[in-house]
This record gives sequence, structure tokens and C-alpha cells, in this order.
Amino acid sequence: KAYKLLSATLRRAVGEKLIPSNPCMVKGAQSAISGKKVLIPTLEEVGRIAQHINPRYSRLVILMAFGGFRFGEVTELRRKDVSQCVVNKRKAYVFQVDRAVTLVGTESGKGYHVVDKPKSEAGIRAVTVTSMLTPMIESLLHDIDQDPDSLLFPSASDAGQHLRHDVFMNSWRPALSRA
Repeated sequence: KAYKLLSATLRRAVGEKLIPSNPCMVKGAQSAISGKKVLIPTLEEVGRIAQHINPRYSRLVILMAFGGFRFGEVTELRRKDVSQCVVNKRKAYVFQVDRAVTLVGTESGKGYHVVDKPKSEAGIRAVTVTSMLTPMIESLLHDIDQDPDSLLFPSASDAGQHLRHDVFMNSWRPALSRA
């Protein structure tokens, strides 16, 4: 994992013309297996988690589960990224993903958010969400500011600021235990 991180960092440095080339050239070194087993929740488990989490995050949990969004992608989604469509003669919604947000740490420990492209080129995509979530999405759009740049899932303290991952996790972990 350390080699993969180093390689990605140096690849970005090459892209920003800070260094001439990436010295991380060991074949296969970036595909090390962590041994960590990823458990994918069932539909029922997602519902239980959404019921047990802080109510302001329940729609975020459901949208992440049904849309396959990474945290940095879903927390950078804005009203302008959402459009209506019709799927099997039923109204549904499409989310355009072309940005993601990352919290960058500082020496003071406070950190700041940086908006950039998603983790990979494959991350730039249009995600059509099942029409059974249409009422939830309409409720979400009703509850946020009408400005096209309004975040769908902002910080609780400032609607113009991104939700921090650590703040979300403070609700996520207990919700998993309760669910």
C-alpha cells in the first residue's frame, strides 16, 4: 500500500511538472493484496444502517449504496449534477460525477478540502439511480438551497462547506453497531 501511495503521489508530481519522471517502476508492486475482506451489505442491511444513523446522513447512506459513489464523490455532488430521466416509463434521476473532494491535512491539524477529478478516469460517469429512490431524491432536492452550486450533503454547521469524512464516521460506526 505504501508503494502504491508513493507511486500515485509521484505520478501526480510528474503531471504537475514537479519532477521529470516517476521512479516507481516495479511491475506488480502496486497490486499488493491487503488481506482485508470487504463486506458488501445486503439491501436489508443498508436499510437498517440508514434507520440507525443520524437522520441527516440516512439519504447519503442510501444514495452511496444504490449509486456506488465513493465518499468524496457523493459529498461533492451539487444540485447542478442531478437531472431527471425516464427509466421503464418511470421518473428517475441521473447524477453526473466529474468531481470529488478530499480533505487535505495541515500541520495545524485543521485541514482543508480540495475539489479535483475522481480517483480515476473511470470515476467520471453518469449514474442513473433506481426509480424507487425518486421520492427520496425529490425530498433531498426540496430540502437544499435552490442554487445550482448547492452541495447535496453539506456540513451541518455551514451549507457552503463539505461534510468531513471524520464527522460522518462518528455517526457511521455507532450506526453499524446498532444495525
